[in-house]
Amino acid sequence: MPSIRNYISPRQKVSIEARKELLLSEIREHILDDFEYVANTLYTKKRNQYFTPEEFAKLIKDRFGIAQARIIANSIIDLVDPDGKCVKHRVNDSIGKNQYTITNGNFKELMRRSIIKSQIIHEISKTANCSSYSGYMRLVPDDSSSIALKVLSVFDYITYEVAGGEEPEIFIRLNDPNKIKSIVMGNTRYLNSYVTKAKDKHERDVAVLKKFFNDLKTDEERWNYIEEYFLGYDVLNGAEIVVDKSVKMNRAVDKEHSYQTTMFNSWDDLKSYFSEEDQVIIDRLAGLGISIPEYLETIIKKSDEGDDILMSWPSKDVLICQPDTSDRRIDYFTNKGWHAYRIYEIDFDKIKGELN
Repeated sequence: MPSIRNYISPRQKVSIEARKELLLSEIREHILDDFEYVANTLYTKKRNQYFTPEEFAKLIKDRFGIAQARIIANSIIDLVDPDGKCVKHRVNDSIGKNQYTITNGNFKELMRRSIIKSQIIHEISKTANCSSYSGYMRLVPDDSSSIALKVLSVFDYITYEVAGGEEPEIFIRLNDPNKIKSIVMGNTRYLNSYVTKAKDKHERDVAVLKKFFNDLKTDEERWNYIEEYFLGYDVLNGAEIVVDKSVKMNRAVDKEHSYQTTMFNSWDDLKSYFSEEDQVIIDRLAGLGISIPEYLETIIKKSDEGDDILMSWPSKDVLICQPDTSDRRIDYFTNKGWHAYRIYEIDFDKIKGELN
């Protein structure tokens, strides 16, 4: 977006706390002095030699202590010279360890550059009598602020926190791209049982409140209603009684929005549409010689009651639902004269007789 590129730049919020009872303005001088010591020690003791991180740590332990020396030895090279411009790396198979060697005299300058070129270090160095800082760090290619903060943390001069955008995010992992493709192409209608349940609960809660405010006429009726509600009784029982008439499932299926299986020949062709937990059930149905379902994800006309149907044989009035399908929904299907099963509660002898 060239028209606005020069006016907008991404940035991150950074909070820094100084350690070792130092002020932030004093840290730059201390870290540069540490770089001088580390580089001179390596040049003196290990010039043109390969050394392990543990050997590196032992060289500088007198200044930093062995624990901190190990953190520095295991981190600083990869932080300031990730491309190996100055320090070469190899894996010694005979000892099973990483080894490094300094091939030229630029290592000290690489360490110094991470601090000197950092805008955030420039900012905290200007603070007066402060041990904490909160501000924003621009994300630009030539600024080494991110590396500088890590280096200062490795040498135990600061603790810091960097935060980017604070917008809420939902991370989605796609285990079956073929299903997503089928949904996008319009071959499959996607339904989410959790969203459906949330919708059902919301509608029921609204119905409970509507009955309380609109239908109850006396204080006694309202008090009994509240008491029954908190005792766990179904306060809507009888309020929405619908007498279902037997109807052929084949006439009730919304064929336009249900996923027809005419392009498949066997249960194996359908396995990718079911979770790994369902595969045992699929194999059992196939082993009984039951024909593949006529529909997957079956939708019932003029009703939300079909959201949980995994597969169905409308010509036989048989359907199999999600494992967490409510009793109310199972009763709804039964009242229509259909044979409904939850997938993990199938009576295989019975369903075999109904479908074969």
